[in-house]
Amino acid sequence: MFWKRKSAKVTQAETVYLPKGSQGSGHWNCTTPVRIGGYFEGRLDCSGLLLIEASGELFADVWVRQAVIHGRVDGDLYCQEQLVLHPTAEVTGNITVPPGGFVMLDGAKIGGGVRSWTKHQAEKSEEVLQQLTRKTRGVPPKTELDDDDGFASDPEQLVEQSLHYLV
Repeated sequence: MFWKRKSAKVTQAETVYLPKGSQGSGHWNCTTPVRIGGYFEGRLDCSGLLLIEASGELFADVWVRQAVIHGRVDGDLYCQEQLVLHPTAEVTGNITVPPGGFVMLDGAKIGGGVRSWTKHQAEKSEEVLQQLTRKTRGVPPKTELDDDDGFASDPEQLVEQSLHYLV
């Protein structure tokens, strides 16, 4: 017997997810939070939060507002607000973050340099991220928990959950 499956409605406030075992490549331009558990190669521009799971592998240059990394990143990483590296994180490439916006937990590995934004870089980053967020203004963030792994869907809550490890 065949069942008709209703397609789920996807809103802009939902997280884009590349699950473990999946692969992607190209230039990914995203205005919603991005969660990577699989493999992605290319370039990633995200005006929201980037969450890389422990199984996630990202071989790309990344421009993002906030990032929480549990997995592997091979490429330059530009964070406008905050970057949190968990103990399983491995970053090979240069990291650029604002002053006070970098948290590295014991066990995380970096194979590259870490530096703070210059005024010019901060202006360029803001310009790029404003272009990405034009479509999502006025969309309220989701605050419910994702049943799969207990991580919040809301970017601010994800960062708060990650920072909880420091307390």
